[in-house]
Amino acid sequence: MVEQNLKIEKENTAEEKILIALRDRLGKLKKNSVGKYLFVLNPGSIIIPVSPKKIIKYSSIMSDISSDEDTPPKRLQAKKLKLYTRRKQKFLKEWLNNTNFNTWLMPDLSDKYKARCKLCNVTFTAELTVIKNHGKCKHHMSAMNSASNQKLIRTFTQKNAEPSFDYNATRAEIKLCGFLAEHNLSFRLMDHLTPLLKDCFPDSKILQDMRLKSSKSAAVVVNVIGATEKSMHCRRVTSCFWELYQVFNEEDNSSEASAQHIYNCIEKSFEKYSIPLTNIIGFGSDGCSTMMGDKNSVRTRFEQSCPGIYIMKCLCHSLHLCASNACSELPAECEKLPHLKEIQSILALKAHKILRPAQTRWLSIRAVVERLLEQWDGLFLYFNKLYFEEECKNMNKKKKDASDQIATEENKSDVARILRCLQNPTMKLYYHFLLWSLPKFTDLNKLFQSEKPLITAVHKKMSLTYLDLLKTFMDDKSYQYNYINMTSLKDINPSNEAKFKNIHNIYVGIEAFNYFNKPESTKPPLLEEKINFLTNCRKFLIRGCEEIKKRFDFDDLIQKNLSVINPREAMNKKTVMTMPSL
Repeated sequence: MVEQNLKIEKENTAEEKILIALRDRLGKLKKNSVGKYLFVLNPGSIIIPVSPKKIIKYSSIMSDISSDEDTPPKRLQAKKLKLYTRRKQKFLKEWLNNTNFNTWLMPDLSDKYKARCKLCNVTFTAELTVIKNHGKCKHHMSAMNSASNQKLIRTFTQKNAEPSFDYNATRAEIKLCGFLAEHNLSFRLMDHLTPLLKDCFPDSKILQDMRLKSSKSAAVVVNVIGATEKSMHCRRVTSCFWELYQVFNEEDNSSEASAQHIYNCIEKSFEKYSIPLTNIIGFGSDGCSTMMGDKNSVRTRFEQSCPGIYIMKCLCHSLHLCASNACSELPAECEKLPHLKEIQSILALKAHKILRPAQTRWLSIRAVVERLLEQWDGLFLYFNKLYFEEECKNMNKKKKDASDQIATEENKSDVARILRCLQNPTMKLYYHFLLWSLPKFTDLNKLFQSEKPLITAVHKKMSLTYLDLLKTFMDDKSYQYNYINMTSLKDINPSNEAKFKNIHNIYVGIEAFNYFNKPESTKPPLLEEKINFLTNCRKFLIRGCEEIKKRFDFDDLIQKNLSVINPREAMNKKTVMTMPSL
């Protein structure tokens, strides 16, 4: 009985070991997961749960038990089993209704578990997270930007019931440019007219979309209106019968420009294209006698062959003839100026007109001086010729009225006065002096007319020009201290005679220096002329300096310190040390 009980306990102990090993092998199972395992009966009548995916052999459990009997008691660690696999996601049609995806997402026809991007032409898993990540990638975003700039085909095939605001704005811009061209208005008017119209009509969407200034107006007139009108005229000419006939043919010596020959050429051109003369309803040409004479002209021949034809002379040529005939009523002295061209050709001078200064053109006075010096010799011969002709007329005339005598003397005095000025070498030196001194003003004026921002350089440029003019006639070396450089520009008095240089030390250009640098310039005739010339030049320089000082404040702190905002000056170490807040 005792042996039987020991055997039962021994068997129970073996069963417990098998159960412990089985529990450690499978791990702790959840209560609701027991039904997922298949229980089978082993040779020892022990129920073992077995997974459908994994079969646990009885021999492997017994080997684990035998190995545990040889080692100290230790709890067995079993690997966790994968209880299930992830279900694949099919493509959902609801995704196509999403505004973020409907423009590029589509199902893959070859695989229902895949999706496709129409823009990138790539295939990916049909999962919402994958789709969103693809929509955020750089390659897809670049493709989206390119697609947004492309117009759909339906935009070209469908006609809008109403024109868009862009079309109406463009139409308004073209009409305004046509208005400027029709009434000969300045393109700069649009720089102020467009903002004014927008301010007057703020509720107009068309006006708010307009972007029209002077540059665009000129481009529209030339490249849009002008090009369109030219093409329309070309189509109109090519659609009608016409031909340009060469009257003077070098190969045919019999060709002539008579009225009969020209009419025959025109008639042959119509016959060549089988055009009847009855289709001619008008004839236009210049007003020469060959074309428009009352007798034996092309006009008379057309009137004979085409009764009722309309004749039209060239208006430009007609107006020219009217003006030319009207000029014949003017005094003959008005026509003497063209003789200057003959003298220019004899002296090999450029056939330039004599300019005069204009108040609205600030740089014109320098151009006037340059042109006078260029044509000086030609002007001298021209007025010398006029003076000689006047003297000859006075000698030939025996009987004169008192009024004619006075008019002749006044005309003679003007010609003689101009001739004396041209003969005087000092007068020419004045123009050379202007040519040397005017660039000091005109170059500064030209600089400030630049389109670049020069606010930081105004004070510096004005100061340098002012000092340059002062140093031409004021002494800065003969005194104990340098008067010009040691005195504030605002406190310098340009008319202070105590600070003037010696009159003979004033430099007024290389031409005057060479002319007066002669041995005879120290003698009374030329010496007086030199002193008078240099005195007048000094008055010019003094007046120029006084005008600059009156119009520009050299002591203005803002003007002085504006130069520090110049990037090059701002990065200077000296500027950083003196103005650290900059």
